[in-house]
Amino acid sequence: MGVREFSGALAIDQSQLRELLGTAELRELLDAASLADVERELQHLDPRRHAASPDALHDLLLRIGDLSLGEMAARLPSVQ
Repeated sequence: MGVREFSGALAIDQSQLRELLGTAELRELLDAASLADVERELQHLDPRRHAASPDALHDLLLRIGDLSLGEMAARLPSVQ
């Protein structure tokens, strides 16, 4: 099985998921605080995920996209 076939097999079919879980909205099934934590991590706003080097900042910008100077500063370790 190739990578595409494997990743396709892992993809979640939304209609099947709805059938299994019922009509409740998916976000109702998830803890709001947990979602906020995951969002902070994915956006590199969690200090554990800050860009620690110029290369890490470059990679972060490639993943997230364009950021303002203030948005970049929020994703860098604070200088003390």
